[in-house]
Amino acid sequence: MAPTPRESWSDQRLDELGKKVEDGFDGVGKRMDRVERRMDRVESKVDALGEKVSDIDKKVGKLETKVDGLEKKVDVGLTCLKQDSRDLRSELIARLDKQDRAMWGIAIAIIIALVGTGIFF
Repeated sequence: MAPTPRESWSDQRLDELGKKVEDGFDGVGKRMDRVERRMDRVESKVDALGEKVSDIDKKVGKLETKVDGLEKKVDVGLTCLKQDSRDLRSELIARLDKQDRAMWGIAIAIIIALVGTGIFF
């Protein structure tokens, strides 16, 4: 029976291969350490961004509250403006109506005065 290639390897060759395997694992371990450090930095940056987003959310909430307050004030102002507009319109109509009646009264008085003088007959 012919020896398999592994059985024909010398102890020195096996030691060399064992060292290469250990060096390979050491290299992988070092790379994993670097990856873990990078991941730690990434996690740190993500945490910092999360805090910034949280701060922004708080500020947006405050702005929304202020905008809601402004909207209420604008609504109240518009309501008051509409009411004032209605009041002014009513007052203007009343004044014009009063002036219109006064003009009719004056016109009738003039006609009566003219008829009383007999100018037309």
